[in-house]
Amino acid sequence: MKLFTKITLTTAFLVSGASLAQATEFSVNELQEAYTRAAALPGSKHRESLQIVGSECEASGEKFSCQIGFVIANEDANRVYLDVATLKRDDNGQLLLTSGLCLR
Repeated sequence: MKLFTKITLTTAFLVSGASLAQATEFSVNELQEAYTRAAALPGSKHRESLQIVGSECEASGEKFSCQIGFVIANEDANRVYLDVATLKRDDNGQLLLTSGLCLR
């Protein structure tokens, strides 16, 4: 389910001064897997019930800055939360969550 419109994406890039050519898309599954891997780390402060529903990402070198939309499974599914997260790819090409979404 894509919650973010092309107009919103274009506006976000125009306001930030970024080029649309830098836009990067990840699947919801790929982002959810990165979140799940981060949640499995000792001492993490992640919620098991967090479900990612969409994102807008921009590449910056080898890192990605993303606005991520998510819901909490045991709460009202119509309430979408937003957070900014940074990610990077590991040596195997998997996404790693480096900040955001309760990662401290």
